[in-house]
Amino acid sequence: MIQTEAKQRTTVATAGKAIDGFSGKAIEKDEARQYQFVKPSEKWDTTAHSATVAKAHPWPLIPLAISGNAYALYSLGVAGVNGTLDMTKVLLVLVIMFFFIDIISGLLHLVLDNPHFLHTPGLTKLAEGFQQHHTNTNLIIKMRLQDHLRPMCTPIVAVIAIGGVYHGFANQSFCAFVLGMSGGVCWMQCAHRWSHMLTEKERGPVISRLQRMGLALPPHVHLKHHTPPYMHTFCIMSGVFNPALNWVVASHPFLNPHCKVWLPIFLTSLVSAIICIPMI
Repeated sequence: MIQTEAKQRTTVATAGKAIDGFSGKAIEKDEARQYQFVKPSEKWDTTAHSATVAKAHPWPLIPLAISGNAYALYSLGVAGVNGTLDMTKVLLVLVIMFFFIDIISGLLHLVLDNPHFLHTPGLTKLAEGFQQHHTNTNLIIKMRLQDHLRPMCTPIVAVIAIGGVYHGFANQSFCAFVLGMSGGVCWMQCAHRWSHMLTEKERGPVISRLQRMGLALPPHVHLKHHTPPYMHTFCIMSGVFNPALNWVVASHPFLNPHCKVWLPIFLTSLVSAIICIPMI
């Protein structure tokens, strides 16, 4: 597997064109741009990366995200003390969120892995980060864990604000949604990080067992994605939806991973989840 990961980094430039290291074929112009800004793994500065993360996700987002989850937990606790807690509904929402985070991670991955979105205002930096990751697969395990998790504060705060206004901050199903979403995206980040630790010695026995149980993405599954031109296996939490999503992206040219249709699909799926799941 180590050789496989090394081979994935063999994309080279020849006569001004990006060349796929597996097929030897020239990559189209838009796809080629993703190779113009990447850095060799050994030149990554994790200190500079920490500063970039801090600038993109200001520190006030951290206590806001924690406070939102604390309030959700407090509201459910009060309902439990008062005898009004619907535990069946809460557990159902949490289970749904476990599966939803996996599929939404795949949809987001489809958007940000698309070279066309390197030119889209608001998505450029995010897309560059995702596509740099294809070349610099080591950064994700070299960076500090807090730098890997900190970006999740931004969507957590946004979802709490939007969903809280729509459903009410004390709504039991919404509180379960907040806890499931927050825990899910953080677990997704960790699962993705662990999937780049290629040996059990790096991961440890507990994480390796969770990967074998299907609760976290196994390295051998994620390595399938890290094969140029990166057109399949996009889900990065448990990977349970990868077979279904792989079938969808291969089913019709309109659903090709490099089609822009995946942006409205992602946004529609996210907004629908925020509205519909807490209505259970």
